[in-house]
Parts: sequence; C-alpha cells; structure tokens
Amino acid sequence: MARPESSTVCVFGTGYQAPAQVVALAGALPKLDTVLVVGRDAERAEATARQLRGALPGVSVQAGTSPEDAVPLADVVVTATGASEPLFDGNLLRPGTHVNAVGSNAAARRELDATVFRRAAHVAVDSVDVARAECGDLLANGLDPATATPFAAVRAGRAAGRTHADEITVFESHGLALQDLVCAVRVLDAAAAADLGATVPSDSWTHLPADVRGANA
Repeated sequence: MARPESSTVCVFGTGYQAPAQVVALAGALPKLDTVLVVGRDAERAEATARQLRGALPGVSVQAGTSPEDAVPLADVVVTATGASEPLFDGNLLRPGTHVNAVGSNAAARRELDATVFRRAAHVAVDSVDVARAECGDLLANGLDPATATPFAAVRAGRAAGRTHADEITVFESHGLALQDLVCAVRVLDAAAAADLGATVPSDSWTHLPADVRGANA
C-alpha cells in the first residue's frame, strides 16, 4: 500500500514493537534510507534509535519528540504505541503517505484522528470482524469497520490498496491467530531442517495446573 519509492519512515513508539515494525519495513521498502523515531520521552526515543542503528547500519536514524517535525517528512508513518488519544494531526500527512497503525487494539483507544481517515483513499484491516471488536482508530472516530477492505483482498489483487501516487492509505493491523500459526509452522520447519530443538510429548504437560496448560496451549 506504500509507494515503492518510499524512503523515509516515521515511527511512533519506544517499546519492543516499534523497532520490529521498522526492521520489517526495511525488507519491504528497497529505497528506505531514513527513519525518524518519535516518542514522548527523548531518552527512550534515542534508545530506540540506537537499537535501529544497530539493526539497520545503512539507514540514517534520528530521534525526537515532535510529530510536527517528523510526520510531514515521512513516506510511511508507523504508530506502535499504547496511546489512547491521537498521536498527531492528520493534516500533517503529506499526499502519498501510507500509515501502518499497530497499537490501537481496544475499542476506546485510538492513535489516529478522524482527519487521517477523511483524507485516506484506501483503508485496509486484517479482518473486518476483528476490527469491529477492537479497532479503536475506526470505532472511536465513529467509523464503520465494514467500510474497510480486508488486507487479504489487497494482497491477492482483488482490491486496490493504492491507485495513485498522491493517495493517503491506511492499514489497521491487529493480527490474526492464523498469522501466528503460519509463523509457528515456519519456525518448526526451520528448526527441523537445522536439526535443532526437541519434541516435548503432549502428555508431559498434564502435571501442570489447568490455567498454565491453557496459557501455553
């Protein structure tokens, strides 16, 4: 959904999720050369920037606390926070920007304001049903998740994620159990191919309390 020539990413967040999102984007955006880390705390923002400098040695990584400085420079904006109110004014987005919204996973909590969606030409979600339950960016802004496009349809080419370079686009990411399952299978296959790890019989869990077995099922 982002423009393939996107070179600057602005990421909101200083927890473990934010740098992981940027590293993933580095594999999808071949022109990426600049990352702008925005956090409420300058020291934590700089710590996240240092982590990204180590992970992406060919990329310039800067840290700051001002959305007004960072958002207008970005081709892609990532929000990966626990914020309950919008992180920036949607008018700051320049034409052609793509937004990956990751942190809004409760119906009353939002990282994006209504202006972002008013300006967006395309909005995609992992699942409309999941979005109805927990996509605060849509729900708290009074928007119907049913108007969003399932990302699977975009990925398969059945729906447009972007039709023009100047369009603003949004992906609301909440994750799906199916995605976790696919990742787990990949890890198991890689471990088997490398002859690593050991198989633990399921009956070895029977001595654990039921609540622990459920948490690890």
